[in-house]
Formats: sequence, structure tokens, C-alpha cells
Amino acid sequence: MHEPLNKQIEQALQLATYTKDIFIGRGAIGELPSFIHKRYPNQHAIIIADENTWIAAGKRIHKMLREVNLIDRAADRGSLILSPDQLHAEMSHVNEVQNFIDQHDNIVPIAVGGGTINDLTKLAASNLDLTYICVATAASVDGFGAYSASIEVQGHKQTIYCPAPLAVVADLDVICEAPHDLNAAGFGDLLAKYPAGVDWILADAVNIEPIDQTVWNLTRDELDIWTDDPEGIAKNKDTAIRNLFNGLIMQGIAMDVYQDTRPCSGAEHQFSHNLDMTNHRHHGDITLHGFKVAIASIAMSKLHDHLLNADLSTFDINKRLESWPTLDQAIAHGQSLFPSQILKDIVAKEFPKKYQSYDQLKKILTTLKSNWPDIRNRALKSHIPPETLKQKLAAAGCPTNPEQISVPFPQLKALYEQAYHTRARFTALDITVMLDQLNNWTTQIFNEPW
Repeated sequence: MHEPLNKQIEQALQLATYTKDIFIGRGAIGELPSFIHKRYPNQHAIIIADENTWIAAGKRIHKMLREVNLIDRAADRGSLILSPDQLHAEMSHVNEVQNFIDQHDNIVPIAVGGGTINDLTKLAASNLDLTYICVATAASVDGFGAYSASIEVQGHKQTIYCPAPLAVVADLDVICEAPHDLNAAGFGDLLAKYPAGVDWILADAVNIEPIDQTVWNLTRDELDIWTDDPEGIAKNKDTAIRNLFNGLIMQGIAMDVYQDTRPCSGAEHQFSHNLDMTNHRHHGDITLHGFKVAIASIAMSKLHDHLLNADLSTFDINKRLESWPTLDQAIAHGQSLFPSQILKDIVAKEFPKKYQSYDQLKKILTTLKSNWPDIRNRALKSHIPPETLKQKLAAAGCPTNPEQISVPFPQLKALYEQAYHTRARFTALDITVMLDQLNNWTTQIFNEPW
């Protein structure tokens, strides 16, 4: 059965907008019947899974719920089992899940799986004004309890805001038996909160997006504890996996509280989304989100190293203002980075949201130059040097070289500038561009041993 939640998660749940219960522990799946009776009286459950997660937990849940009359015995239409081949969070799959749910009355959907199944069910349920339950089969992503689904729409990876699950169930009997790659990917996603934190500190420092201290504390007070045993993750050790899932679910709660992904997502996620939008594959398969984020975290940590070691005391603000492109020039340049019209359209849509006018740029650069020692010291508290990051990721079983996920080095270098143009979020990429150092620093990064 589930075990008592640690104090921080218990307190965080009091702040959550949508998620009311979290069950973590060995045998936690056994809590489902009583929870459904309590929260969904006189309703039946339906299960959404893929073929792998059905075997891992879905079939067992279906049997357990049928035995207590929580799945309709008359018509065995209580489960949608998707093929895992090329399954990804794309709108056509959302529609498939939504159509299945819509065939049933008076039901509660249960998403049994990892990030993809959860996001598909989350958005489908939201579109039908339903709440749902998430049963995680691996500690693979931070989005289980998030107020959003990351969905590809006509080639554009979008964060679509929709309610988090009413409950999250993490049965360690299931998660500790998950394929090692899945839990390693979750570690990569969680470790990315360090570079994402640097980006948020920088955005706060120049008054673009202030840090919400309560939410910051939710995501980072115990981050060192949640990520301190990467070797245990590689071995699927109970305590390491438990800490990992605690960390991942706290990120989700924080996003639910903040109603945005900013607490957990910086430029490293922009890299990953750009790979998604170019239909990136590794040996024909979709690369795990946490593995893409792991490589991108190293890339951003290297850029953070250059930025945080920069001396801005002699920076010529007026010279940079003279060379600052107009919005039309910046959009045209951003569009030139992509052969796809879909991505060109994304630049045209997203970039104006982040573009800084002459006066805005002057204000930001003046703030940076005047306060750089203090800003730098704040950011360093969240910064993990790239070599340390690589060691932790490798120990957990994550890739650390982009070629391990079929991303050539020239493509990774190009992603810095592409990510800057396709997402509105303010990160270290923006400051680096404002300082006119993006090409210089990325050239240095790729002239050094990776």
C-alpha cells in the first residue's frame, strides 16, 4: 500500500490547484478502488495505456477494478491500448484518446503510463471537462502533476495549459521494474532544473519574469537530495527511485501552483522542443524527452559557464544599441535558420513576444552591467559546471554526447540560435544575444573537447 508522503510533498499538495492526492510506495496501485469510490461515487473507470504500460500495470489495474465493479462487466470497452510504435504526444493521438473517452458516460479516465500517455489523457480529459487519474509506470518525466500538456500541433511543439490529474499514483513495485532508460530519462529531466534555475534567475534579475519564491522553494529546496544518487537510478534502487519520483512530482505540483512551466523549464527544454519539431529520431525511434534535455542541459551549462565568467564592466552599451536589429530584421534572420515553412511560421508567431525594443534593451543592458557581480553570484548558486553535470548524467545512464542520440555536433551548435528564435521564454540565450556573444561563445564551446 502507499506510504506516508514526505512533509514537503504533503505541504505542497495544500497549494496545488487540481491534484488532491498522491500515492507513492510499494503496492500503491491498491489505493485506486477506495480513491475512486471516494472521489467518483457511482462512476466507472476506463484505462488508457500503451501495449507496454498495459503489461506493466494496466492489466492488473483493470482486473482489480473489475473485481469491485468499477469497470463495466457488460461491455469490455473499458480500456484503450495504444501501439507504442512511434507513439508521441501529437494532436492526432489526443483526438484518438478523446474519442474513446467520449464514447463512455459517467466515467473517470485513468492514464497508465509515462509522459506521453499522461499528456494525451490530460488534454483529452480537459477538452471534455473531465478530471482524471494518473498512474505512473516509470519515473520518466516531471509533467505527471503539471498544469500543462506538451503536444505537437501541426509540427509545432506547444505547451497547452490544462488541469493536472486529480490524483497521481506511483507504485514502486512497478516503477522500480521499469526499463532503466525510462528512469534515467526522468533523472535527466530533473537534473535540468539546475540550468533552468539559472535562466529564471537571469530573467528575474532583469525584471522580465520575477521569481515566485514559494514555487522556487517547491522545486529546489530538496533538489540536491533528489539527485544525489545517480548510480542508484542506474540500478533502479528503491530509495534512489523514490527520491527521483518525489522530485519529479514536486516539479509538477510547482507548475500546477504557478500555472506555467517556467519553474521547471529553461533553454534546455527549448532545445528539446526544436528537436521534436524537426521530427528527430535516433535509429528510427523517438528519443526520450529526458535524454534530449540531458544533452541540452550540458550545452546550456557550457554557455552559462561563458556568461557567468564574463566581465561586463567594460561592455559598450551604446555600440550594441547601434547594431541591434529591428523586429522585422530579427524575424527574417530567425526564419532563415529553418527550411521548413512551419518553423518559419513559428518564428513569426513566437519571436515578437520576446523582442526587446531599443529602449527596453538599453534598460536591460544597463541593469546587467550595473548589477552584474550580484546577478552572477545569484546565478552561480544554481549552476552546475558542465563536467559535473556530465558525470552525474553518465552515472544515471543518460547520454552525455549528442551523437549518442543522433544529434551531430553542428546540429547541436545550430540549436542555440534556433531555440532562441522559436520560444518566447527569456533565458541565458537572450542575454547572450543582447551581449552579441552567441556566435563567439558557441564557437569556443565547439572548438573545445566536449
